[in-house]
Amino acid sequence: MIKNTSIITAKNQVGDYNRAIENISKRTGSTAYIIDDNMTVIFGPDNLQIALLQSANENENILQLAKENPKGYSTIIGKGDYVDQRLLYIRALDNGNFAVLIKALGLIGESRNIFTAFLSMASLFVYILSLIIIYLYADHFTKPIMQLQKIAIKIADLNFNEKLTITSDDEIGLLSQSMNQMAEELDSSIKKLHTANDLLAHELSKEKSLEKMRRQFVSDVSHELKNPISMIMGYADGLVRGLPKSETDKAYYARVIFEEGNKMSTLVKDLLDLSSYNSGTLTMHMETIQLSGLLREYLERFLKIQKEKSVQLNIDLNDDIYVSADPLRLGQVITNLFDNAFKHVNDNGRIRISMTPHEDKIEVMIANTGDLIPQDKVNDIWESFYQIDTDTSGNGLGLAIVKSIMEMHGGLVDVIVEEDMNCFRFFLERINI
Repeated sequence: MIKNTSIITAKNQVGDYNRAIENISKRTGSTAYIIDDNMTVIFGPDNLQIALLQSANENENILQLAKENPKGYSTIIGKGDYVDQRLLYIRALDNGNFAVLIKALGLIGESRNIFTAFLSMASLFVYILSLIIIYLYADHFTKPIMQLQKIAIKIADLNFNEKLTITSDDEIGLLSQSMNQMAEELDSSIKKLHTANDLLAHELSKEKSLEKMRRQFVSDVSHELKNPISMIMGYADGLVRGLPKSETDKAYYARVIFEEGNKMSTLVKDLLDLSSYNSGTLTMHMETIQLSGLLREYLERFLKIQKEKSVQLNIDLNDDIYVSADPLRLGQVITNLFDNAFKHVNDNGRIRISMTPHEDKIEVMIANTGDLIPQDKVNDIWESFYQIDTDTSGNGLGLAIVKSIMEMHGGLVDVIVEEDMNCFRFFLERINI
């Protein structure tokens, strides 16, 4: 019974040694053995006999060194390069046996190469990753600065359309906010300066234009007054000197003086009216007016001329159209346009008077046949003292007065040439009754 127990214990001990040796081999990647003093394998893979060295003296020397060193002895055995060499570790056990670990250096070299390659790849990966991270962070920090530089250049060129996008509350964000605020203030200030400059330029241009108009006005007035004054002085001098002998001659002299004086009076009156219109000092008395009735009222004053020239009248009026206007001043517009039409219409010619609605406005046209206005003169006829036909009577102020009165009413007046007629038109805003 005791014998069987000893056998079982010995078998268990052998099994424990083998399992321990197997575990050591797995952990270290080496081959583990238990040997005795004669270099005989007691425990190990397949209980194979091993020869540590070819020389028995060297084997004994290694065993002796292992006994002398409590921590064991290690050395490299074998010849050639590390591929054919082995690492030997041997340690004396308490029972007089030896634990031996043998590992081929070729495996270590291979592991070293793999580790070196892995380390190189890992280093390259870390390097590339570091570059990417540095680039991203650098781009993150430098992008706002580059944008600041871009906007600063545009501000220097007085371009304030673009604004910086603020994405943070740090110093860059505060600087961007200050840059946007500065750009807005500069933009506002420069716009005000441009407006002031434009206004000043307009005023200077207007002043130059007014000065030119004043000089031209004085010249034109002097020219227009010179003839009637000369006529009046000439005929008055003749009366004083008693040149006309008969009563008929005296009456003729007096009639010339009266007619020239009447021309001067009309001219002065028109000049005063035109001056008051252009200066804006005239007070308008606005009323609701039936436009067709006002046209018929002033047309009656020219029916005598219509019969004398055998003029054909075409009238198309709308009694439902009302406007807000100063009846006296609007009547002056109608009178001047009728006078212009009947003065320049040819004998047996035609005059057309019409009203045409346009949404919230009404168009009044007074057209006449006769000599047509040259296309390059349609703008000049509205100037003071301008006359295309100098043979007809008049002082050249009528159409200038018409234009000024229409501007005071917020309306518009123009002239177009259609087919065989000069068509004068004025436009006023309609009102509902």
